[in-house]
Amino acid sequence: MFVTMLAQLVTIPLYLGSYEKWGFGVISMMLAVVPLMALGITWVSGGGMRLMGEAVAKNDIVGARRIYSASKYLFTLYGVVVAFILAAIGISFQDYWIDDAPNYYTREDLHYLIISFCVYIVVQYEFSSELAAFAATKKQHEGNIIQIINPIVMAAAVYVMILFGVGIQSVFISMTLGYLVMRVCTHYYWRRVSTYGNYVVLLSPDREQIEATADMLKDYAVSYSIYGVLLLFLFSDVIIVGYLMGAEAAATLALIWKIPNLLMQTLWRVPIYAEPYVIHMDAKGEMEKLRSLFKKGFFAYSLMCFIAASVFYIIGEDVLQLWVGNIPDLKGDFKFLMCAGAIFFLSLSRWPISFLYAMVKLRMLIKVMAVELLVKVFFVIFFYNYHGFISPIVAINVEYILGLALAYYFIIKRERLA
Repeated sequence: MFVTMLAQLVTIPLYLGSYEKWGFGVISMMLAVVPLMALGITWVSGGGMRLMGEAVAKNDIVGARRIYSASKYLFTLYGVVVAFILAAIGISFQDYWIDDAPNYYTREDLHYLIISFCVYIVVQYEFSSELAAFAATKKQHEGNIIQIINPIVMAAAVYVMILFGVGIQSVFISMTLGYLVMRVCTHYYWRRVSTYGNYVVLLSPDREQIEATADMLKDYAVSYSIYGVLLLFLFSDVIIVGYLMGAEAAATLALIWKIPNLLMQTLWRVPIYAEPYVIHMDAKGEMEKLRSLFKKGFFAYSLMCFIAASVFYIIGEDVLQLWVGNIPDLKGDFKFLMCAGAIFFLSLSRWPISFLYAMVKLRMLIKVMAVELLVKVFFVIFFYNYHGFISPIVAINVEYILGLALAYYFIIKRERLA
């Protein structure tokens, strides 16, 4: 995660210098669309990890291979479909983007950008089944080590392409290269290194995989899909601001939120690491161990979230200015206080969410998240004229302070984990 943070800290000033604020805003908005397009496949991500984790816990090699293969084919096919849809949307709205762009951006530049983005989408989705396999086999640490390759290759490639004058499409070309190198490494890992390699073998499509897909649809499609929809819309702030205020406002929000987002992703690694163990304990009915894991980890994780938020509040403005230079819109103690509060609340809520997600206890969680989304939209609209691009971050703080944080605690009490 540190390598990813470092790579982004290095490359974003390159984007700003090479493609200006408009170009960086467009890139940020396109990247923000990626998780939104995953709405139709979240049931494979969650359900596949759950079913494969159960198979591994029971030493069912054939079952694990079947789930892995079904997930691989579903992810890749979905990526191709999404790429075609995004290409059609991009071509349809090309006049809108070109009219708002600096004069030196041409229609051809936009076409190259769309093509590179779509190829990146397919490659990223294909890799998603590898992430699920690492989680199901409790090999996330090894998976994270392999993922270090991606930002290194991406940063080096984009730097070279910018030096040689490659256009804005170099961002997605470099990301695609990072995923391809990473995919080669995962193949080598499963075949030559891991003792769990027998579980991760791609089978030819067959009837059993269709049945595994049907099981995922029947048991997990509705709950995981609704959960995914709510989660993705809750984190669509850049798209909302871009729609309301334009690409430059979206770029400003992306800049001030980049470091908090990286901090949250780093903190989220802790509960995400716990998810495979939660799946295995739940599959074996080890509820006492589950409760112990939740209680012992919650206090330490809360302290980590508080420290991270406090440190950002104290030094965040200075670090941001050192990183991207003197941008007037990124100044102000209030903005950094709101970002620090959002780091604390959103990170802390991830602990109970990860347990409920892994145990497929999603009914009450979905209700709370639906309320969270509706309240957030209301407050964004309410604060829009007062706080501009930072209004989504203000809305997060207000709704958690008004009682949303307690709602997650009540779900945990209801499920008898606390």
